[in-house]
Parts: sequence; C-alpha cells; structure tokens
Amino acid sequence: MADMIFAPPIAQGYPYAVQFEAAGSDVVFPAGIGLRAQVRERFTADLITELTTENGGLVVINPQTVEVRIPASATSQASNFLMLDLVRTDQPDEQYLYFLLKIPVSQTVTKPE
Repeated sequence: MADMIFAPPIAQGYPYAVQFEAAGSDVVFPAGIGLRAQVRERFTADLITELTTENGGLVVINPQTVEVRIPASATSQASNFLMLDLVRTDQPDEQYLYFLLKIPVSQTVTKPE
C-alpha cells in the first residue's frame, strides 16, 4: 500500500509547487532517476496532466526529496482534490514507488488573468 502524503492546498488556476521528502537516509531518488506521475481528481478520473522529470513537472532536489510542479493549466481543471503517485521510469521495467499525494484544491476570490 502506498503512503498517503497530504500537502498544502492548491489555489485553483494558479501554478503549484511542493517538495516532499522520503523518511530515513536511504537514497530514494538517485541522480539521473526518471520519474512519471499522472495527475487526476480521483483514482478513476480522466487524466488532467502527466508530470515527468523530462518535462520539469518532477524535479529531484536531493536523494530524499522531490519537488512536484503542477502548471496552472492543470490546477484550473480541479475542483476538490488532485491526486498523483510516482513511478520510476529509468529502469527496463517501470517501478511503482508507493508515494501517493492527495492535495486539496482551494477556490480563489482573485481569479487568474
């Protein structure tokens, strides 16, 4: 089972970034790792966007920390929550990493231009 990670809320329609850190001192995100995450409102919902290390949506900060960057075009499509999990893509077979983020979405008074 994946560990559920809760993060600060997303302001709907604005770009969002959050860093999360794996517990312990093991190297979870080695240099050169490839990562992929699909962003959805629920497990069975339509795909909103895909984040990868190649497109800059997932950035390895250090061996235990990754930054998730969700563009405004994706946050504008969310109403309640956005969810994503991580898959390692730099191996011959993709590997599920058991990180699951569930991020609440806040409505804003000041709408993006």
